[in-house]
Amino acid sequence: QQQQQQQHHHNEQLQQIQQQAASLLQRSSTLLQQLDTPAGSSTAGRFEWVDGSLTRAIQQGSWVLLDNANLVNPTVLDRLNSLLEPHGVLQLDEAGGGGSAGGRVVVPHPNFRLILAYDPKHGEVSRAMRNRGVELYLLPAAAAAAGGGCGSSSSSSSSS
Repeated sequence: QQQQQQQHHHNEQLQQIQQQAASLLQRSSTLLQQLDTPAGSSTAGRFEWVDGSLTRAIQQGSWVLLDNANLVNPTVLDRLNSLLEPHGVLQLDEAGGGGSAGGRVVVPHPNFRLILAYDPKHGEVSRAMRNRGVELYLLPAAAAAAGGGCGSSSSSSSSS
């Protein structure tokens, strides 16, 4: 009789484990279906382009100060060259959306301005970038008071 009770107890435990496993399997299946089935505009489990601060500033007509611009990777800055041309645009190939190269085209707001500031002691920005703006050279306060010396440089670019 004791052996029958132990067998019955093991069977109950086995049945409980099977029920828990079935419940977990059902919940997992439901979650997978939710990920695989687009629900309206849901992007659950998918990649989605999200505009950053610069893209939003371009569209809204804000002014952007890029301080220490000479420390930015030159290939990143070069992406902005086409934006700073007269009637320029920013091509975002990574964003998708059907531009001429398969990306999205961002047309700048007329009030958008990009200001690059840098210290030439730490390097320069490309000549191509410098040609797209107005370049100002600012003397340090002590040198300006003494009437000479070298200081920091600032380049201001804007799109039309």
